Amino acid sequence: MPITYTNAKGKTYYLHQGTTKTGKPKYYFATNPEGRLAASIPERFEIYENPNAQVFLRRIPPKIMTDEERQVVEEGMRRSADVKDYKIDVKGNVIALFIRRFRISMLCPICSKSCTLTLPRTRSS
Repeated sequence: MPITYTNAKGKTYYLHQGTTKTGKPKYYFATNPEGRLAASIPERFEIYENPNAQVFLRRIPPKIMTDEERQVVEEGMRRSADVKDYKIDVKGNVIALFIRRFRISMLCPICSKSCTLTLPRTRSS
């Protein structure tokens, strides 16, 4: 049975298996079900969906942040913030919040009055 994954946008991806020039196995996701489909996920790998809904097969990273720490952020967002359309991504020792339509006032209930929030600059179109 092939490995499939449906991302946050509702697109279904199929895990394909191929070989490199040296004969080692390689894996990739595609929306096209044609070709050699993988029957299982290789050991020590996981399906990962980034905040832009791209789907990858990646090595399972070492866990630095605990599930409890991520849960604290999720619970705080659910209870206190006016934001409903967000994603939380944990990479290394960073918990990143991705908010689709953002106004600083949306986070004010979970920040103290003296809170300083540094936002990354975005490139203008």
